[in-house]
Amino acid sequence: MSSSKVRSTTGSQQDGSKRSGTPTGTTGSTRRERELGAGRTPTPAPARVSPFRSRWFIGGAAAVIVLVTAGVVWLNRDTAAPVDPLSQEIVAMQQAEAQRNEKNVGVIGEEIITVQDALLPVMAGLHGPLPTDGSAPVPAAASAVADWKAVIVKAHDDLMGLPSGNSEYNIARNGFTLAVKVLGSSVAAYEAALSATDAGAPALLALAGDLRNQASEAWSVAAIELDLLYNAADKGHLHISLPVLPTGDDGPDTESGH
Repeated sequence: MSSSKVRSTTGSQQDGSKRSGTPTGTTGSTRRERELGAGRTPTPAPARVSPFRSRWFIGGAAAVIVLVTAGVVWLNRDTAAPVDPLSQEIVAMQQAEAQRNEKNVGVIGEEIITVQDALLPVMAGLHGPLPTDGSAPVPAAASAVADWKAVIVKAHDDLMGLPSGNSEYNIARNGFTLAVKVLGSSVAAYEAALSATDAGAPALLALAGDLRNQASEAWSVAAIELDLLYNAADKGHLHISLPVLPTGDDGPDTESGH
């Protein structure tokens, strides 16, 4: 009797399963498929982002923005070089030196013209006893020699009183000073020849003439340098000479402009 009930119950369950069309043991999975829909893949739950990683990302982005902004500012910065106090001082010194040199050129030009006017009679007087054109020597008086010496000493002192300047200016100033000193030596040699014996006089006269010629040459070199300074200072040209041979017009030859 019991066995019949069991089989009957089991049979009833199997018949019910067949009627419902649902295999035994698949009820849960079938329900899950109905909920998700047939043939649809389950969507995984979104992963949670760590707060630390979020802060790191925001901080990195901010750093990039700051760098880009700094780069733009740097590219658009004022390209003028910063003011260097030492450079400004050097420029000021150079400007002051240029102004001083320009002033010195005018001063030495005026002084040399004055000295030339004083020395031309000396050169003309020396040509008498020390001729270069083949004429007979004409001895000079002792008083004339004394006057030459006085003129030369004053000219030398005046040139020594000129201010110092740049290299080009100093070359001109020292060249004129040297020329006057050599001319003074020429006059001294001639003075010695006047009181020398007949045997010693010719050598002293030759020496005096040679020194006079050297003085004229040294003057010419200094005059060229002064002319260059005048031209560079936009003062035109200044041609001054100390010729050995007396000429009708030995004054300065000035040309304005270039």
